[in-house]
Amino acid sequence: MFRLPIWRAFEECGYEVHIIDYRDHPFLEVGNIFHRVLHRLPKKLGSYLHSWGNKSVDSSILKKAYEIKPDLIFAHKAKYIDVSVLDKLRTITPTANWYPETTNNIATINRIVGHYDYFFEFDKSIVELLKAKGHKNVYYLPFCGDMSKNEEWKPTSDEYDVVFIGSYIKELYPQRLAILNQIKDLGLNVWGNENWLDTPIKDVFHGRCKATTEVLKSIYSKAKIVINMDALITHTSTGLTMRPFDVASAGSLLISQDDRSELFDFFEDGKEVVSFHDEHDIRSKVEYYLSHDEERRRIAKAGFERTKRDNTYLDRIKYVIDIVR
Repeated sequence: MFRLPIWRAFEECGYEVHIIDYRDHPFLEVGNIFHRVLHRLPKKLGSYLHSWGNKSVDSSILKKAYEIKPDLIFAHKAKYIDVSVLDKLRTITPTANWYPETTNNIATINRIVGHYDYFFEFDKSIVELLKAKGHKNVYYLPFCGDMSKNEEWKPTSDEYDVVFIGSYIKELYPQRLAILNQIKDLGLNVWGNENWLDTPIKDVFHGRCKATTEVLKSIYSKAKIVINMDALITHTSTGLTMRPFDVASAGSLLISQDDRSELFDFFEDGKEVVSFHDEHDIRSKVEYYLSHDEERRRIAKAGFERTKRDNTYLDRIKYVIDIVR
C-alpha cells in the first residue's frame, strides 16, 4: 500500500530508488504457503524459522547498502530488522523510518526508535510521548492521499449510497456495530471480516476486499458517502489513519467520527468533510447528504482539492528530504 507511492514520490524529487522488502522471504511474506505453514508448527520451531528468515533479509539489506552507499536509507515500518543491523546501516548513511502504527504497537516503537537517525510518526500523541522520553530524532509525519498534483476531481458513480470498509472485532470496535446499525436501511454497504456475518449488518455485508489503495479507492469512488470510524484501543491517540485521505482522494464525501482531533487539522468540518459524534448523530447527517446531492458533491470536491494541494506523498517525502538535509 505504501511502497509504490513512496517510491514514486522520491523519484519525482529526483532520486534513484532501490527497494528491499523486509518481508522478502518465504517465511515472512504474508500469504506465502511457507508463511502459513510456519504458524502451524510447534512454537519453538516456528520462532526459529521466522528468526532465520529475518536474518536472511537483514543480510540482504546490509549487503545492498554497502554496495550502493545510498544518500538515505528510508524504512516504512520494517519492524523485524534487528537493531544491530540498524546500527550498522547508520554507519553507512543516514537512516529514517516512517512508522505507521500507534499506541497498539508502542513496544516495537520503543525498541527501534533510538536506532534510527530520523523517526517519523503519523500520530502527534506518540511524537509527544517519545520526545518526553528524551528522543530528539522524532518528527511528526501524517498520512496522506495517493494522488498526483495533476489529478482532476470526478463525481463518484453513485453505485452505492453509503460505504464502510473495516473489520468488526467486538472488543476493539464495539461502536462500529452500534453506529452502522443506525444507518443500515439507508443504502449501507460493508466490506471487512466475516465477523459481520454474526451481526445485524450481515444482510449488507459484501465480504472481504483486498486492503490495497487501488481496491479501496475503486470502491470509494462508487460511493456517495463513506463512513470513517477507528478502534477504541487507539482512542488515546489523535492520529488520523489512512481512510480519510483515501476517501477524499477518491472523490467521495467523508463522514467521519469526531474522536480524532487531527481530522480537523487537515479538513474543515462542513466544507471539506462532515463529522459526526456518535450513533445518535450519524443518521441525520447521512439522511441529509443523501438528499442534497449538490451540497454533497461540493464538499467531496473540496476535500479532494484540499488533499491534492497539501496532503500527497510528494508533500510528505519533500518534508522528509528537507529534514534530512
